[in-house]
Amino acid sequence: MSNENIVSFNTEAEALAGSKQAWIDTVKKAVSDGHMVINGGIPHSELTGLTDDDIADLKICGTKSGSVEMKEGRTLTFAVVIKAYNIDKWYFPKPNDQFLTNISGYTIQLLPESWLPPSLI
Repeated sequence: MSNENIVSFNTEAEALAGSKQAWIDTVKKAVSDGHMVINGGIPHSELTGLTDDDIADLKICGTKSGSVEMKEGRTLTFAVVIKAYNIDKWYFPKPNDQFLTNISGYTIQLLPESWLPPSLI
């Protein structure tokens, strides 16, 4: 058995919605902590006027502390939804608990080896 905690769902739609919400909450937290985001190719330090759908497309790119310090844009691994091998389950690596509060219908568990393709075991 793998030692990686995952967040699993019964449907792909639930997993995609959960992953999206986890990312939205991550971006909101990052901005409130002083990080910058890329919006329309331009760095911003606030989310005023943006919908959650807008926020879901943003990348965290740097920090603002008096002056702007740009860093390469990034995404987090839990934003990627993976289909379990040979079973109808979808999952992503478990983020910090604070990013799961707006998500429902999931199970936190260790990643079963049976969910991995034989080539990865």
